[in-house]
Amino acid sequence: MKKLFLFILITFQINAFTETQNSLTLYFIPSPSKINWKTPKDLTESVFKNEIIVALLSKTHSIGHANIELKCNIQGQEINFLTGMTGATNSEVKEVLLKKKIGMGLLLHTFKGHLDDVSGIEKDFNRRFKNGKISYLRFLISSETCARLNQYYVEYQDLGLQNYYGLSNRPLYKEGAGCTAFAASFMEVAGLFLPEFNLEKKWTRTIDIPLSLIGTDLQPVSISKIVYNHRSRWARPDELSVSLTAYDPDLMYAWVKDRWFDQSEILFTKEKNQNAYGLTYDARNIQTPTTAIWK
Repeated sequence: MKKLFLFILITFQINAFTETQNSLTLYFIPSPSKINWKTPKDLTESVFKNEIIVALLSKTHSIGHANIELKCNIQGQEINFLTGMTGATNSEVKEVLLKKKIGMGLLLHTFKGHLDDVSGIEKDFNRRFKNGKISYLRFLISSETCARLNQYYVEYQDLGLQNYYGLSNRPLYKEGAGCTAFAASFMEVAGLFLPEFNLEKKWTRTIDIPLSLIGTDLQPVSISKIVYNHRSRWARPDELSVSLTAYDPDLMYAWVKDRWFDQSEILFTKEKNQNAYGLTYDARNIQTPTTAIWK
């Protein structure tokens, strides 16, 4: 009887240890100098300012960034990947802005994309964990949820969606994604956008882009039209426009730090890795969604 009890205890401990290793982590990287979304002019100028900072100081991610990491052990099978969506090379951005003159259509444009190189991520992380220019949100997850996330990641690549990068692209609609939408999609696939967090609202910005600022072949919009417009604004309710809702890495990064320093915080376990702040939430008892991954 004693041997049986020890066997059950050891088995439980092994299973518990293995289970706690199943995790989904989202990493949030802020822009070098916070992006200003107040008006089209402010947005354009702050992006250019960040591009200059990146170029002069050999920094990365002028508009911020997000990565995800999945670590699991499912019945002895290791699942471990660190990735993120990226794209929009400077040459391609210059092409659509300076030659095609799409103006604020840049926010709606789909660029050539690809998944981040792991060695590049790790090199960037080494620096950012030291200087604190990164925060993270970790979820402990069940084996079933991990398997679903791994399936999503495999299918995402099989469909070639990593080749399409854009701020407005919706990953679960097979459109490709921007870096933050890609990271957030893992939470959605796992059923982790819980009502008590209200993250879909707190992490996003919604702007209405006037059609007059979206360049076309018949109506090109130069950068100067935006930068030197002292009455620059987003569209009024009665104006023809395109609405854009996007996840903002600056908001995501700041949200983690705000929760970390909130003395009343009880939902998350607070962590600190060197100078980076992180939160962990135990979601192992949250039921794995059974609905279709793709919409």
